[in-house]
Amino acid sequence: FDALLAGSRHDATKLFKELYLAINKPPIPDTISIDVALLIDTTGSMAPYCKPTLSTIQCLASGNSSILNKLKSQFPETEIKLRFGVLGYRDVDDKNSQFCECTWNGGAHFTDS
Repeated sequence: FDALLAGSRHDATKLFKELYLAINKPPIPDTISIDVALLIDTTGSMAPYCKPTLSTIQCLASGNSSILNKLKSQFPETEIKLRFGVLGYRDVDDKNSQFCECTWNGGAHFTDS
């Protein structure tokens, strides 16, 4: 993720390819568990980007172009368990409301697969 954060698409692509090749070597595991954590800037200045961000997250999480569907198409024999976690942060002067954590299923920080 450092390469993505640094804005280096080339480095991020190279690292993803290395990860893909490492996973795709025989023997391929029967089950793979992946946790995806999202940290979202929910400060006032980000309001114009709220809908596009939500749309992007929905595409990642569900539908034909979701992460899970893409992984299942590449690894059809492997059971893939994908969980999402979300933490939103606000302005420093929001004090006790500065961080907004999403919880599921009685307080879990990640969704069930």
